[in-house]
Amino acid sequence: MAGKGGKAPAGAKGQKEQGGGEEKKERPQLKGAVQASTAEIMQVLGKTGIYGEVYQVMAKVLDGRDAGRVIRRNVKGPVKRGDKLVLLETEREAKSIKAR
Repeated sequence: MAGKGGKAPAGAKGQKEQGGGEEKKERPQLKGAVQASTAEIMQVLGKTGIYGEVYQVMAKVLDGRDAGRVIRRNVKGPVKRGDKLVLLETEREAKSIKAR
């Protein structure tokens, strides 16, 4: 808004200085960021899901807060004993498969 040799309005100068930094601004980090844990499949319990595409397994957590814990999880796709999983959370467990 400044003309020839004129001064810019008082608020405009401060806005330009602050506005330039916004383009390089990074995303804020979450306070409770979750670390992924690895787990090894100890036992395949059976198939579940409408089409049998989900396997229920017992997996031993190898690292992280719950290292050494064995949990029941549902895994989509073919898996076998000894496969490794990357788990975003280790708190929840799957419900057991009911026999028909």
